[in-house]
Amino acid sequence: MKTFMNTQKMNYKKKIRKFLYENEIARVLDLCCHTKYPDRNKTLILFTYNHAFRAGEVCGLKWSQIDFTNNQINIISQKGGVDCTHLLEKGEIEPLMKLYENRNKDLPYVFTSERNAKFEPQNFYRLLLKLGKMARFDFVLTPHMLRHSKGTFLANNDVNIFKIKAFLRHKRISSTELYIHMAANQFKNINDGSIFS
Repeated sequence: MKTFMNTQKMNYKKKIRKFLYENEIARVLDLCCHTKYPDRNKTLILFTYNHAFRAGEVCGLKWSQIDFTNNQINIISQKGGVDCTHLLEKGEIEPLMKLYENRNKDLPYVFTSERNAKFEPQNFYRLLLKLGKMARFDFVLTPHMLRHSKGTFLANNDVNIFKIKAFLRHKRISSTELYIHMAANQFKNINDGSIFS
């Protein structure tokens, strides 16, 4: 019985944390300075969150997809998603240019490993696992949580669901509805008028 309860408690923790708040993401970004490749790691995490990348999409990102002239990024979707173009955020341009200046010109990828190869999704998982432990999170931090975090952030800020769908590159609106369910702000002012609120 004791073992069952422990397992049940552990699974419950995993289920309730599918996303991070921005203050938690900021903590993870700060901790990148304690890693071997702080510039790459910080830019990788920032990009994944800001553009709601899947791990395979961001690790496969090529310099040819970045348009510095118009400050745009062409996103090639995986999992049957819809390709689209996002604007580069102001805070992304400088760190991205720094990576570009120090890039290996023989490699097309934005994010590379210490062995001068593409930074693979499994390496990203390991990096976030390490950073999550350093941040003392009581849940396992994964790359996909950053995508969930952006979707939840947008829903909490009352962004139209169809705009969220386009931003997240979903083919079906049912995939986007998940973020509406996770957004606490949908219940804002719901208890107005109650003597207990």
